[in-house]
Amino acid sequence: MAKRDFTFRNEVSLIMLYPQNKRAENWVRENIVLDTWQNIHAVAIEPRYFGEILHGITYSGLGIDQVN
Repeated sequence: MAKRDFTFRNEVSLIMLYPQNKRAENWVRENIVLDTWQNIHAVAIEPRYFGEILHGITYSGLGIDQVN
């Protein structure tokens, strides 16, 4: 199984997005505005916005897997 660029965890009120490599970190820097309390290694996303972000990740040719 190939390692994915991102993993995510559904925490119900938030979805946590975890970049797994530099390519994924660069994608986050270019496409997501982080609040001051967030960091590049664990991005908190409201569920209503996650579909668009997921589309952007896959459209860019990056892989993503859900973790429990």
